[in-house]
Amino acid sequence: MGGTGVMVFFAPPGGGTTGAWQAGTHLGTARGGEPGALTWAELLTPEPQSAVGFFQQLFGHDVTEYPQDDGGKYSTLMVNGTEVAGIAAVPADAEGTLKPGWQVYFGVSSVAEVVAAAEAAAARS
Repeated sequence: MGGTGVMVFFAPPGGGTTGAWQAGTHLGTARGGEPGALTWAELLTPEPQSAVGFFQQLFGHDVTEYPQDDGGKYSTLMVNGTEVAGIAAVPADAEGTLKPGWQVYFGVSSVAEVVAAAEAAAARS
């Protein structure tokens, strides 16, 4: 990537291609928590506990776990006490249609407006 940085991709246990970025002149995301900016990322995987252990070993993340209504757990990876990403099981009712992978979320000021705009742009749900 020239002087902008160096990247590598790998797959944690259970799948979900993951990239690592060593910044050069491009530091990466500089904005967050505002409309249009990347706000959250979560890994959906059939092996959430294996993925959590993988990221703890790889990056030294602390982890917070939240119990879910279905008896499962939602785990968050933390850096310096701040949640930076989530890991959860692929929902049982979606295992045949939803592949393991990272889901990314962008900040919006109005979900209703974004839904209408997405539908107008031919989005599928």
